Amino acid sequence: MNIFNRKILVIGLDGGSWDLFNDIIDSGYMPYLKKLKSNGTFGPIASTIPPISPAAWGTIQTGRDCLEDHIYEFYCFNKKTKNIDMVNSDFLKNTIWEILSKVGKKIAVVNVPMTYPPKKVNGFIVSGILTPSLNSNFTYPSSLKQNILNKIPDYQFQYSEDVRFKNPHYNIKDFIENRIKNIKDRTKVCVWLLNNYKIDILMVNFQANDILQHVLWGYFDKENILYNPEIRSYAFKTFHKWLDFCIETLREEFLRNNKGDLLTVILSDHGCESHKKQFLLGDWLYKEGLLKFKTNFWKSLLRKLSKKIIIKLKLDKISLFNVFKKLELKIYRNELKGTEVFNNFIDWKKSRVYPMGISLYGLIFILTEGEKKLKIINYLKNKFYQIKDPKNNNRIVDKIYEKDDYYSGNQPELIPDLIIKPTKGYSFTSLYQNTEEFLQDISKYTDFAIGKHSEEGILVIHGKNVKENMKTHANLKDIVPTILNYFGLPINQDLKGNILNCFKNQNQ
Repeated sequence: MNIFNRKILVIGLDGGSWDLFNDIIDSGYMPYLKKLKSNGTFGPIASTIPPISPAAWGTIQTGRDCLEDHIYEFYCFNKKTKNIDMVNSDFLKNTIWEILSKVGKKIAVVNVPMTYPPKKVNGFIVSGILTPSLNSNFTYPSSLKQNILNKIPDYQFQYSEDVRFKNPHYNIKDFIENRIKNIKDRTKVCVWLLNNYKIDILMVNFQANDILQHVLWGYFDKENILYNPEIRSYAFKTFHKWLDFCIETLREEFLRNNKGDLLTVILSDHGCESHKKQFLLGDWLYKEGLLKFKTNFWKSLLRKLSKKIIIKLKLDKISLFNVFKKLELKIYRNELKGTEVFNNFIDWKKSRVYPMGISLYGLIFILTEGEKKLKIINYLKNKFYQIKDPKNNNRIVDKIYEKDDYYSGNQPELIPDLIIKPTKGYSFTSLYQNTEEFLQDISKYTDFAIGKHSEEGILVIHGKNVKENMKTHANLKDIVPTILNYFGLPINQDLKGNILNCFKNQNQ
């Protein structure tokens, strides 16, 4: 193969899990994905610790462990200053887009997380989640923005708006239709770029798949009490059938518009599993005397209570609900705002720990040093491993990582001292709710995510020189080295991943 005539298409099926996608393929609703899988290399791909979108997609774009770039949540905490900041593209150093731009490769990046604000590249970027709004500068070059809005005036970067405002379980069909529109719109943007420019590498992320699973996973999982074969089948023959068509459209349009040997990579940043119970980390640490507050939490509690009342009483279906939109936005729309409220009440002088994490792993900063810090770490590890679910006597903690296990950089104040991995089906949240019922059931009426992220995603690699019907085990850190190798470019020794063993001629 001519090394100068190679092209790459990377499609992100955000949150994709073989547990579900194998069933969809077997049901006949994703024939194109089945063809690529059968004629290529496939298998699970290990996500990051924790397996959360900013961290995972940051690793996909840099080839480095996300924690090296201080990414472990949608926001970053500084133990010295007590400040929190939203993560963004500035956290990522020496991305694959910067490397490829320097050697003249034409790139197109569409709605990939951790690309806002869009950086200058040799090509095009349409930023992904964490983009503030359509009023922001969400494209590079800036002229691309108006081209997109002319075609799709209501273009969306993330998919939680209709989920937060309206409980999707009241109208599942409408919820699925909105997800279908999302993937169609993204495909339109990609096709327009492919039709108008010669592209060497295109990466697009369909985050709609992740949002769909967060909301509907209980209906998909045969072991979940919510399991509903009719809803499952309806999603397969509507959303997933359209998703397969979008994959086919992107690949066929790439082949039609760009001569060369196309390597197609389909991957997910993490998997999905049922979300059954959540442990209230902030409340538990308060009870243990390690977290102290300056005053009561009535504002924070009002924010949470208002959301639950609105959903429980189905007020979102009443036209008067529109009157409360602005108030609602201030009360609970932005998770970071909830974290800011939480922080404003903390007594930093008396607190010994600071918990983080919205709804996945438990993240804990120890606010003391020396022997006191070691004692608190040992105390917490011992206590956490003893916590069990009273209904089945299962431990809720699978593993606890200490900072030395995963970080050796020079800014330890930006990294949690402990990362607590929950047992399958469980999660942690740091937000305080003023209760002693620390382990709470997940309900479709009050919780957005009845499906939660798991540690393994999916990977399919297809191309002329790719081994056929071969199973592999990969890591997200392997994506950058594999892309560089395919383009015949040198691989920086700082990269932690490997070139995937998927090519017939591994030496290329």
